[in-house]
Amino acid sequence: MFSQISGLVLDSKKLKPLPNANVFLEKTKYGTTTDKNGYFIIKNIPEGIYLLHISYIGYKPIIQKINFQNSRKYYKKYLLEQKTMNINNIVITATKMPVEIQNLTSDVEIITKDKIEIETGGNISDALKYAGGIYIKNYGARGNIKAISIRGSSSQQVLFLLDGIRINNPQSGNIDLSNFLLTSFSRIELVKGGMSSLYGTDAIGGIINLITSEENSSDKSNIICEITSGSFGFNSFNLNLIKNSKKRFLKFNFNHINGDGNFHFIKDEKKLTRKNAQFKISNWLFKSIYRAKDNLNISFISFGYTSKKGVPGSIVSPTLKANINDSQNNITLKINHKISHKLIQDVNIFYQNNSFKYSDPELNNDKLVNKYNLNTAGINTENNLILSKNLSTVIGGEFYNTLLRSNTLEKTSRKSFAIFLMNRYNHHTNLSILPDFICDTSLRIDKFTGYKSILSYGAGFSLKNKKLLIRGNIHKNIRIPTFNDLYWPEDSFTKGNPELKPEKSFSEDIGISIKVSEPVEFHLGATFFNILYQDLINWQPDLSGKWTPVNIGKANSRGVEFSIAIPVIKNILNFSPPPLSG
Repeated sequence: MFSQISGLVLDSKKLKPLPNANVFLEKTKYGTTTDKNGYFIIKNIPEGIYLLHISYIGYKPIIQKINFQNSRKYYKKYLLEQKTMNINNIVITATKMPVEIQNLTSDVEIITKDKIEIETGGNISDALKYAGGIYIKNYGARGNIKAISIRGSSSQQVLFLLDGIRINNPQSGNIDLSNFLLTSFSRIELVKGGMSSLYGTDAIGGIINLITSEENSSDKSNIICEITSGSFGFNSFNLNLIKNSKKRFLKFNFNHINGDGNFHFIKDEKKLTRKNAQFKISNWLFKSIYRAKDNLNISFISFGYTSKKGVPGSIVSPTLKANINDSQNNITLKINHKISHKLIQDVNIFYQNNSFKYSDPELNNDKLVNKYNLNTAGINTENNLILSKNLSTVIGGEFYNTLLRSNTLEKTSRKSFAIFLMNRYNHHTNLSILPDFICDTSLRIDKFTGYKSILSYGAGFSLKNKKLLIRGNIHKNIRIPTFNDLYWPEDSFTKGNPELKPEKSFSEDIGISIKVSEPVEFHLGATFFNILYQDLINWQPDLSGKWTPVNIGKANSRGVEFSIAIPVIKNILNFSPPPLSG
């Protein structure tokens, strides 16, 4: 004897259908999603009493007890009420699954679209400079190199992602923040602390995920064009096109800035002008999302930049003709398939090209000093599985191959293969005296060309009630030597070291956050972190005087981060002292 249930899921105020809402019977395999008209049907339900769950992002869920008997057919309209919810609080980077920020065990900050728009015309370092635990290293005025340090790490120990795909340059491991202009991105997710157990190499200090646009963006079709001009020959041009419909989302952005960089300075009581500090930087982004079905999205993303900069050198020893040309192109095809209400599959196919050349005609009579071209292609897959009300998991794998061509090196390649597993146990209680409990565990195995398999792992927990949040994490992390570290061509000053071992680190942190409501509402938090490095890679002179990278052994970085958040004035103040030792 089997029954069936069908119905419509509608917005309670506008009575509009809610497509792709989750509908399932608790502790059973029976479930589905609503179609574009908000309709659903579940058939062949055995007799018995079940709990029907209906949920939709931004709405209060409905849970209803139903007694299925006598082969009946049940039909009903379900009206979902909207609830106050900020979609920017949904974070994916820290767990590879959508989680509200207050339910994370990791320390995460979100640079929202509103904050990005305040810094119009700048680069991502302008948006990150106020985040806690962050230090931006400036190597000159506007347009010059800007690097990042998280919790005392080097810039090579911070992993950068573009919509979840790594974009660190395999040659140097660095990202020059000045080349990434803010208008290309709708938000930035910043994870502080090691995450190699999910993302592999480079994720020692933390992760920065640059998100180009939200899949469920509410942006309507529009065209925006902005032109800015300023001192020292600065000019900025920004073109932004968006077209959004039920089936398709299209976004095109082009941004260009340039400047002379000829600012004035005082040396030996003389007023001088900085020379050879000019720059030209262009970013472009094309993103297309095709909603093929209610449960299938196909995205195509193309992002890149070109950068041409003079290298002025130091004030004492200027280089008046040296210059750097740098470019990066990223192409990604993303397939998101919601197979059922319990299984979501993501497949990402990606390609990245990095090109770099440096020349100084004064030193080598117009001959090129060095030129690098790197091509990386790969695929990764993630399967997000809801095992029960309290337990979910992500299982995935990744493969990519990088090919390096250079006028100073033989053709070199590196292959990488990885598998990973992440589990989350989430227990909520309705008793005010008992806190909610969350536990995350993760495990990853990486295999790189020339190295044995490397195991990374991590675990985190959080205890939370209405006023108090306590969370902590431990992680084992890795960083593979860059091509520069291994194969830098030998000359009279420097040489690479092909015998380098991977860097390893063990990181731990514990934090507490208190919410105070009276007399003024505010949040007060403190986080202690400790990072122990092994086989740290550092460039230093050898016995012959040549600078070469070596594994120097152990190092330690630890510190405390304090934060105060006052929602009334919508401002966050962060104080992060430097590491206590290193």
